[in-house]
Amino acid sequence: MRPYSMLFFSIGMAMIAGAQFHRASPILGAAGLFLGVLWIILLIIGPTTKALTVLFFASIMLALIVTLLGETPYLTVCALSSVIIGWEFAVTGRQIAAFPRKAQRGFLRPYLFRMLALGIGGSLLAVVALSLRGRYFLSFRLALGLGVGALLLLAFMFKPGPQNND
Repeated sequence: MRPYSMLFFSIGMAMIAGAQFHRASPILGAAGLFLGVLWIILLIIGPTTKALTVLFFASIMLALIVTLLGETPYLTVCALSSVIIGWEFAVTGRQIAAFPRKAQRGFLRPYLFRMLALGIGGSLLAVVALSLRGRYFLSFRLALGLGVGALLLLAFMFKPGPQNND
């Protein structure tokens, strides 16, 4: 799961860094690149869960800073979704490392599919909520629809996968 963690965390940090370099904010762009490279180095040397969580928190703070300085929340939501998925892959990979290879392979595919679906669905739901926020007062119907969408995503995430009874 380490390569998936590297990929998703790096994508999230690259989105933030690229946007900041484009906005002529090289310090924040360099901070995003630094966090992405530090994440990859940490995963290569075998980090602790505490180190991963501290780096995850630093990336959230960077996203908060760039949003407060005027970055569009759409980009930040998508970047943070990618960062969250990368962090989740890293922490889960550390937890399942003790299991036999066969058990890991049986767990991996449904888990990856659920996490990707949850990340994409959650990002889309957040973007829809952000775009409707300015135009509409959050009426009961709209709030109910967004709540049901979130509940369906949650139910999809916790749906049991295929069972192997070998």
